[in-house]
Amino acid sequence: MAHSEYDKLIDDLGVIRTAIEKSSGIFRFLRLSRAMGLVGLWSGLGIVVLSLAMYAIDIRYGGLVTAPALVRGLLYGLVGLFVLAVGIGKIMLVMAQAKKSYRDITVLRLINEVYTPQTLPILIPSAVALGGVFLFLVSRGLGVYIAPVMSILFGLVFLAFHNIFYLRSMLYSAAWMICAGVVLLFLAESAHVALGVAVTFGLGFMALYMGDRIGDKV
Repeated sequence: MAHSEYDKLIDDLGVIRTAIEKSSGIFRFLRLSRAMGLVGLWSGLGIVVLSLAMYAIDIRYGGLVTAPALVRGLLYGLVGLFVLAVGIGKIMLVMAQAKKSYRDITVLRLINEVYTPQTLPILIPSAVALGGVFLFLVSRGLGVYIAPVMSILFGLVFLAFHNIFYLRSMLYSAAWMICAGVVLLFLAESAHVALGVAVTFGLGFMALYMGDRIGDKV
């Protein structure tokens, strides 16, 4: 095959890839399972540690409100640092993986690929449902059911998005959140809220990492 034919073949493949990107996004070409697995592991471990800390504070002081101001300040500070660290770590890991396929990709383009006409019809109703259900449970004094109900809803959202981001590990996380949430619904009145959060969301996010590990072997 002549050199010009090779060039034409490469150009044709580029056109095909561009067409696929426009129809289904760039995530089809990115292997994000390892990056998201690490994010899930860090997030899950952080949630478990913070939940156990809140449980210990509740046992020691009878609740977060009655705890000393220093203890509350330290906890709030740790939560803030945790959220910031996970957010920055997620961006860095995903960008590092994305640059393997798209050297000129930017954070802005990656964000634009997340919020597309394909994802917004799922994102917006999901956000409304999550926020609305949370406010309903709080306003009705049903706070003990927040962890299981939100876990189930998050699991359903993960199910909806796993095909968009091509992350099979999200199936494992979704399955854990839904199943653990359903079980916790029946135990919510006797189980501590912080422990419920650790079991549902903590282990649920860690399942992203386990899903990636399992995915490498099947």
